[in-house]
Amino acid sequence: MSNFFQIKLDTAVVKELRIQINSRQHIAQKMIFNMEKKNVPAWQFICAIMDRLDDETEYLNNMELGKNKIYQTAFDFIDFITHGAVLIDCIKKLKEIYNVGNNELQSKIFRAISELPDGSDYQYFEYLRSICSVHPIETSRHPEYHGKGIIECCPYVVWIKNNSENELRARVYSSTNEDFIKEINISVNEVFEYIKAKYDYIRIITKKIKEYQDGIIKDWINKVIPAKEEFLNYGEYLESLKNEDDKRCGFYKNDLEHVQKIMNFKLEDVQNMQLFKLYKNAIKYAVQLLHKQLQKMFVNGYKEDENYYEHDFICKLFSLDGVSFNNCSYSNEKMLPFCYPELGDTYWAKKQFEKMKPNIERYLHVDGNENDFEKYLLWEMACYFNSLENQGPINAIIPNSEEYRIKLLSEDEHEAIKKNYRRNIENSYSAEGKNNNIIIINDISD
Repeated sequence: MSNFFQIKLDTAVVKELRIQINSRQHIAQKMIFNMEKKNVPAWQFICAIMDRLDDETEYLNNMELGKNKIYQTAFDFIDFITHGAVLIDCIKKLKEIYNVGNNELQSKIFRAISELPDGSDYQYFEYLRSICSVHPIETSRHPEYHGKGIIECCPYVVWIKNNSENELRARVYSSTNEDFIKEINISVNEVFEYIKAKYDYIRIITKKIKEYQDGIIKDWINKVIPAKEEFLNYGEYLESLKNEDDKRCGFYKNDLEHVQKIMNFKLEDVQNMQLFKLYKNAIKYAVQLLHKQLQKMFVNGYKEDENYYEHDFICKLFSLDGVSFNNCSYSNEKMLPFCYPELGDTYWAKKQFEKMKPNIERYLHVDGNENDFEKYLLWEMACYFNSLENQGPINAIIPNSEEYRIKLLSEDEHEAIKKNYRRNIENSYSAEGKNNNIIIINDISD
């Protein structure tokens, strides 16, 4: 026997699985599967499985079996077969969730079942795991190997010192007098071969997941989202688009609800009316882009069409990305209770509003009679108009038109801003590709 045994599982297999699932994460988040006669959301289980597969693969690859023989019992093998079973259970459950075909191999790897017409590698592996590791004192659920109504128990499994094809031997006591003691010879290489075969099945699952995702995407693309012209008013259109988002991905619910708040707000200060109109036009432009994005199902920020740089613009618009005001991110966070009271009281929001008031007054009139939502709206509008004076996605994507801007840029200026923004996006994609991390949306699996 060699000094030790070590399995080698290709870690690229689980990485490709994760990339494929996360590439269409919005589909996985919408999945439902039947567990114990209950329909349950699949996403949490998928996330747990991916993380377990990553860790179990690394753990098994780093195990050196048969190297240290401090104890009579081969605890290293017991540990290995236990974690190997977890790996296989994860693969099996993922197959069930995505409804992939049978994952049992046609060939029989374990020689011990070669003469059994109904024997399977999976059943025999589970039997070895049970008798050697999980239920050594009472193994009774594998009648095809220990006999119907018979209970077996295992005091130890040991490494065989001589150079044999069977590197391990399990001592087994039976509840029958006829066969009180037996020994099970175990080949580490057969166990390795079985685990590798099951692990390689992940490649098939990954391929099937892509086919499933492509089918879902195709179906949604073929279902036309009603245009705003089909509704009596813009409010009805927004509600319809919010429902479409919920069915297709559910990523933009908060943004669309914020749009509804703004569109329904009655601004009283006549000095701000014109700028409020410009800002609402910008929001409608962002909604227009979102409509196209949802129709094409480009909801992950992937470079999948020529307008990829416009994806998720509505998120950028409301995140105040590209603003040059000092402490903008901090101020925006602290002023959120003006808009969302559930986030806390407005004590710090009022302090930040007063601090940012000079910046707001560069563009808008503040008379001190504004309600909480109006204060946040004025801050948001000021950030928008400030963005149109700086580099960033808002200035690059908003058209150079009087519909949206206080002051127009020259065509050369606007084109330079667009080119710079696209260059930054290209560099971002290149960096993500090198790191094998092409996920741009929020990833709640990690």
